[in-house]
Parts: sequence; C-alpha cells; structure tokens
Amino acid sequence: MSTVRIDLEAPMSWQALSSGQVRAVARITHGGLLREEQLIALFCELCGVTLSHEGEVIILHRGEEATPIDVLALGDLSSRFGWVLDTEPDDTACPFEGINRYLLDTTFGDYFHADAMLLRFATTGDMECARRAYKDLDGMEARQERWRESLREGLVTKTEYEAELERLRKKYDSMDEVEAWAMQLWWCGVTNGLKVRYPLVFESPGDSGEGYNPIEARRNIMLLLNDGKPQDNEKIEQSNLHDVLSALQHKIEKAKHAE
Repeated sequence: MSTVRIDLEAPMSWQALSSGQVRAVARITHGGLLREEQLIALFCELCGVTLSHEGEVIILHRGEEATPIDVLALGDLSSRFGWVLDTEPDDTACPFEGINRYLLDTTFGDYFHADAMLLRFATTGDMECARRAYKDLDGMEARQERWRESLREGLVTKTEYEAELERLRKKYDSMDEVEAWAMQLWWCGVTNGLKVRYPLVFESPGDSGEGYNPIEARRNIMLLLNDGKPQDNEKIEQSNLHDVLSALQHKIEKAKHAE
C-alpha cells in the first residue's frame, strides 16, 4: 500500500475553518451519520479528497492522483478530525457575508434578541427563529431604514426601494437548515469568545437548577446599567454590543472591589 499523507493545508482547528467549511461541517454533523461516518466525511471535505471502491479496495482520489488505502489507514487519518466532534467551536468564521465574525458593529439589542432566537432554534429546530436571528445580526431594520431615508430624500425611486426590500426578504427566507446549523456553530464560538473577553458579565451564578434565560439575563443587565432609569433602556439597546459589555464588566469589577 502507498503511504497517504494528510494535506498540510487542511484546517485542524475551528479558527482555521473558512465560512464555506463551517457550512460543510454543519451539513456533515447534522446529516444523521454515525460518528465514524462523520469523521470520514470530515476528512474528505477538509482535505479535499474523495473515496471510491474497486471491489474491496478503497481508493483515495486527490486531484488526478488515485491511491489505494486500507481501512486502518483511513481510520487513522479520519480520526484526526475528531476535534470537530469533541470540542466546542471557538473563533469560527461567520457563514454569512456581511456579518462581522466578532460582532464589532452589532448593537446590544440585536445581539440579545439573536441569542434568544438561536437558543430557541437549538432546542426546537424552528427555522423561523434562525431566520429572525439572521435578520437581527445582519441589521435588517437598519438596512431598511437607510433605504426609507434614501427614498424620502429622493436618492432612490420607489421601484428601487421595493426591489431592495424584496431582495432582503428573499435573502432571509431562503436560509436553509444547513445554513442555520452553520450559524449555530459560529454563534457557539462567538459566545465562548465573549465569555473569555468579559468573564464577569458571563459568570455563572451557580447551580440554581434553572437553565439560561436570555430575557432574565437582559433584564439583569439593564438594571445594572440604567441606574434606575428605565427610560435609558432603549439607548442601551441601540449601543454597540462591546461598549455595553465593557461598561458592564467595569461596573461588576468595581462592585467586587468595593465588597
């Protein structure tokens, strides 16, 4: 048997995956395959190879090369992609163009609403929740408002305005399950990154016997930041996510030092 080398360009961490590869991983890991089948599919996808059979012989194809490979060698190579199944996503590329992978231009309100929608999607599989999260993170309302303003100022025609709204509608409605699960993988990485950057904000209050409630979490954050002025809640929601989390982190640190 010929010796098979794994492609040195193959991504071996969540951080190294491209947006297209994140989608591919979502398709494989949510395709109803057994673990061994997933590992082989991940090996083929991420290394850019395909497999075929000639009788009982497995042939590995890479470009124009065709190399026989035995079952043990295939198992060894595919097992190296166990990190996809055994570790949580971390600093993963966003599968959608136009959304910053670190949410640098996302508002606090859009983040929390998207978080609630993706939590519901993860537990129910409701595609409408995933699409609503996509709209939030893509800044749909802000995009529509910019077009409305352009229409009011006469910078675009009504036909152009309506065509853009229809384009946006189709863009969000066309989201399929693979794209939704790809978003979920990326979101898990986003959440883990925020926990590292703002540890006090996301510090667990301990085992209360209850699951994470994004609505309750948002309420608690508002109480900490609005200084008893509920009328400031809208301003906080419209503020940049990282500005809000940074302010909250500082406020919690100050309170801890005062204890």
